[in-house]
Amino acid sequence: MEKKMRFSYRPSTQKLIAIASLSTALLCGLHAAPAFAETADTSAVNAPAVTTETTATSENTSPTAPENSQPTSPAAPTTTPTTDQTPAVPTENTSPTPQSSGWRQENGQFHYYKEDGTLVTSQWIKDDSGWHYVDASGNAVKGLYTTPNGKTWYFDPTDPQHKAIFGEVEIDGKFYYFDSTNGLVTNGWVYRSASSWSWATEDGTYYSGWKHMPNGKWFYFDPEEPRHRMLIGTIQVSGTSYYIDEYAGMISNSWIQLPTREWAWAQKNGALASGWFNTPNGRTWYFDPSVPQHPALIGNVEIDGTYYHFDENYGILRNSWIHNDDGSWSWVDTYGSFYSGWKHFPNGKWFYFDPEDSIHRMKTGLFQLPSGSYYVDENAGMTSSNWVSLPDGNLSWAQSSGALVSGWFTTPGNKTWYFNPNSIDHAAYIGEHSIDGKNYYFDKSYGLAKNEWVTLSNGVKRWAGPDGVLTGFISPEGVFSTDDGSQPTGTVHLPGLTINVGADHKIKTGWIKENNKDFYYLSNGAPADGWLNIHGTWYYFSSNGEKQTGWINSKGSWYFLDSDGKMKTGWIKDNGKDYYLSNNGSMQTGYVSWGGKLYWSAADGAMEEQPCYYPDMYRYAQNYYSATNWLIQIDTTGNRFAVYRGSHGNWVVWYEWQCTTGAPGMWTPHGQFTVGNKGLYFGSGFRCWYYTTISGEYLIHSILYNSDGYTVRDGRLGYNGSHGCVRLATENAKWVYDNIPYGTKIVIW
Repeated sequence: MEKKMRFSYRPSTQKLIAIASLSTALLCGLHAAPAFAETADTSAVNAPAVTTETTATSENTSPTAPENSQPTSPAAPTTTPTTDQTPAVPTENTSPTPQSSGWRQENGQFHYYKEDGTLVTSQWIKDDSGWHYVDASGNAVKGLYTTPNGKTWYFDPTDPQHKAIFGEVEIDGKFYYFDSTNGLVTNGWVYRSASSWSWATEDGTYYSGWKHMPNGKWFYFDPEEPRHRMLIGTIQVSGTSYYIDEYAGMISNSWIQLPTREWAWAQKNGALASGWFNTPNGRTWYFDPSVPQHPALIGNVEIDGTYYHFDENYGILRNSWIHNDDGSWSWVDTYGSFYSGWKHFPNGKWFYFDPEDSIHRMKTGLFQLPSGSYYVDENAGMTSSNWVSLPDGNLSWAQSSGALVSGWFTTPGNKTWYFNPNSIDHAAYIGEHSIDGKNYYFDKSYGLAKNEWVTLSNGVKRWAGPDGVLTGFISPEGVFSTDDGSQPTGTVHLPGLTINVGADHKIKTGWIKENNKDFYYLSNGAPADGWLNIHGTWYYFSSNGEKQTGWINSKGSWYFLDSDGKMKTGWIKDNGKDYYLSNNGSMQTGYVSWGGKLYWSAADGAMEEQPCYYPDMYRYAQNYYSATNWLIQIDTTGNRFAVYRGSHGNWVVWYEWQCTTGAPGMWTPHGQFTVGNKGLYFGSGFRCWYYTTISGEYLIHSILYNSDGYTVRDGRLGYNGSHGCVRLATENAKWVYDNIPYGTKIVIW
């Protein structure tokens, strides 16, 4: 909650109690000066003590923005007033005349005589009934009367001796307050009891309406109440609500905590905010206009038919999640109203907020809309393009739109399913189901079964054809029968499958020897056809399932099957010739590196070992690494050029050629280099083909041609005669250009 001020309802003990002094006259015949001013609870009329504030005041009746300061602490009232004048004090041995002292009515007026018969004038008189005052003529005054010290008092006109009345008095329909010490209270506070205050004006009448005090505080005195008591708490003036604190006056531009523990806001002019209102910090609130206190409404609030949510700290929430008391969630939009319908969030998630619900709670789980059924997870949002796991263990599929699929549908991965169109959840069919008069089988892992035997719950197997329709039966005992119940033998054609049924009416499977030949039938009854791996060994079968042996050609490659039909790999000897079969069984041709030796065969695959002409270079090669599986070595003394394939310590001679290297004074550089840029040709006035960069301007290229590029200028090899480059026969330079990759190591010495 924003920082708010709290105002209580304690009765004020801090207003100044204005007490005036009266001089107490010792009247003739009385033995002691009276305690002239009685306190409110002991006076003859039970008048309360009066508190006053005598500072000059402003009489404005329309409040502006008061300060929230408290009044100063009052002085404690006195209990014994002073008299207007000092009376004569009788001596001890004065002998009053009882029958001549006291009150006498003369000419319609009451007079008071001392015991010696002297008429008392201009003095206060105390008798058993109370206090009285006689003027200069000795007459007991009545009604409003101002004594010589300037204080105004009220003397009871209905009492024969007109005793003084203290406390609150109604005179001609107006109320006044007479203090037992100071008389008529003017320009000050009148205190009766806890939280009961009035303000006496300059003439002593009670003020009504708004009052602006010198300290800047505003108070309001009830004009409808005869005593015009100061109103505190929430008040209404001309239909507008205000809040008055007993000490601080009218509250403005501040939060107010109400007795209900709710909060209201006092505007700059003191009026309590009602309805929509923005506090100075820019936060928006709604203050209940239906009650005078106008408390800020918190939580979910309906305003003009629309619900909003107000947080006790931040006011109205916008673009935010709302966690409702029942644990559900709602969303409020930019305007703060509860959002309804589908909502797409920046993180890509979709949620649905119920338009039929008053606060549009987010719907979760499975629900149905006119556009279809949907599934929304509380955290992940609407499921789309994915499986939905239903509470009962079934599965549904949510399309890209989120709507659950109904009827036939092919999911990613080309798997076909059928989703129940007659249920809200559109659960996928699992197991055997009849659809439009045809039976199908759906596996929980891959959907519609096609081109396979499926086992039903009763142990019976049925064939699912290319379209998934079930046909044929195999009993748990293995007996085959057709849809019409017949039990044929021999070759039987099912949709997408041809089977062979023996005389025992069982489908043939596995190895079968017929007419001294080996056949193999798959588990579905179909004859093996082509390659088949059986228990880790590869075999090759003709289309009727017969096992093959010897050389076979499959998809352009040759394979060799021994007498058992097993596919061979590695080296084999057939008819006195050596052949090399790769790990996948295919016969290799061309160069083959094996066991540190190089072999070569023509298209017939018969391998012959290739000799190594430069054994010293071969040994050196084993010491080098290359970033590729190729290595080149060049001997500039013997003008030898060798190409190797393999890796460090396992290099195999691939090619060995003669070359021409740099002439004396233009030596080919020595060291280790890597293959760089390549080009088709270069030269001005001459031409060299198929160059491969060694380093800088030093290249591997063809022999030297004239500028036409076709007639040879210098075709010699095996001597030191170049300008530093390495010349090869043109076909060899082209092979290097075509086959040796960038980064290959070149070693020259």
